[in-house]
Order: sequence, then C-alpha cells, then structure tokens
Amino acid sequence: MKVNARIFLRLNVICEISQVQQEIFDVEKNLELMRKAIADKSYATKVAHTRMEARMHRPDMELCRDYAYASLQKEIDEINHQLERMYKALKELENQHQKLLRTRTKLEHDLAIKIDAIYIDKEKVCGLRRAYPVNALFRF
Repeated sequence: MKVNARIFLRLNVICEISQVQQEIFDVEKNLELMRKAIADKSYATKVAHTRMEARMHRPDMELCRDYAYASLQKEIDEINHQLERMYKALKELENQHQKLLRTRTKLEHDLAIKIDAIYIDKEKVCGLRRAYPVNALFRF
C-alpha cells in the first residue's frame, strides 16, 4: 500500500476517534443526568413511604383502605415502576458507554499500527528503494 493511502487511512481513523470521543462525552453526560434523576425519584419514593408509614400509625384511627390510601399506594407503585425503567435505561447507557470505550481503544490501537506502518514505509523502505533501483534493472 502506498504511503499516501496509509496517511489517508490514518486521518480517517483520527476522525472516527474524535466522533467516538464525542459520543462518549454525550453518553457520560446522559449517565450523569440519569443518576441525578434516579436520586430525585428515590427521594420522592422516600417521601411517599414516609407518608404511608405516618398514615398507618395515626393515633386513635383505624387502618382503612379509603381513597387516600389507595391513591398513596398507587403513587408508590408508579414511582417504583418509573424507577425500574430508569434503572433499566441507566444499565443500557452504561453498556453503551463500555461499548464506546472498547471501540475507542480498538481505534487507537489501529491508529498506532497505521502510524508504525507509515513510519516503516517512509523511513526504512523508501531508503532501501532509493538504494536499489529495481525499476531501472528490470523493464516490464
């Protein structure tokens, strides 16, 4: 392969690395936002459970399953369902982040190989080609 073609491939790999790096940055930002949203929802869950617990231990009141109890139970169930979905989305984001990190590592390894190949072609092989002009000896 010619040196110019390898340089072109090296530039392509550098562009791919920068795109993957930008995607990694975006995913990390989304991970941070998702973790904050989960923490906020966890706080809402604690508040709802506290309200439920306070309702169950009211002095001089019987436990009853009235509208307020049912709506509070429904709220807790909805929050728990939302938390489950958020944890699932967080897991998917973490998997995507790991995949992008592996991709970046592979691209960086590929780039190092291409840089070595360019160095070998330019510095070592070109000197040998100049020292031994094969084209002058053999006419095709």
